[in-house]
This record gives sequence, C-alpha cells and structure tokens, in this order.
Amino acid sequence: MLGFFTPGCQACKERLPLFVDQARTVTRETGRSVLAIVHGTEEETREQVAALSEVAHVVVEQGDGPLGEAFDITGYPVFGLIAADGTLAATTFDPARLPAPSKVAV
Repeated sequence: MLGFFTPGCQACKERLPLFVDQARTVTRETGRSVLAIVHGTEEETREQVAALSEVAHVVVEQGDGPLGEAFDITGYPVFGLIAADGTLAATTFDPARLPAPSKVAV
C-alpha cells in the first residue's frame, strides 16, 4: 500500500488519519510494508511525516520528485496498492476504497 500527500492540501489532511488506520491494519494483518510519499520541503511536511512515520516508510520529495513522476501523480492525495508481482494493482483518492492486500508469502 502506498499514499502520496502534500502540505496545504485539505483532502490530504482529511484522509491522512484514514490512511494511517488502514496502514496499521495492513501491516498487522498481512505483514506487508506501507510507503508514504510526501511532496514538499522538510519544514512544510514535518507534521505529515510525524503522523505517517508511525505506520509507514516515509519519503519526502521536493517538487514532484522521482516517485511522483514515476507514478504520474497529478493530484493529491492518491493511494495505491502494489501487487505481489510488483505491478500497480489499484489506485484511488480514498484509502478505504483500496482492495485488501494479500498476505506476504512465507
């Protein structure tokens, strides 16, 4: 599971707690990692990074950054699910609409 956020985005502020809750569930129930990408300066993103760091690996990118470009991010927030084969299985603007990820193969 992954999520893209940016400071100053009202929808990001509203959906961040939903993403955090879902990320907590994903890691607990599936053993899979969660990635959060925040676009902005370190100072601008401090509050979002603090909240996301509890449940995800957090990357701060200035501007669109390489991950934003790779995923062709055109709006915020956006959430996705990476399948076991490494492909992007789903995207949405609401983390609750992502399909349940599968457990990590042991």
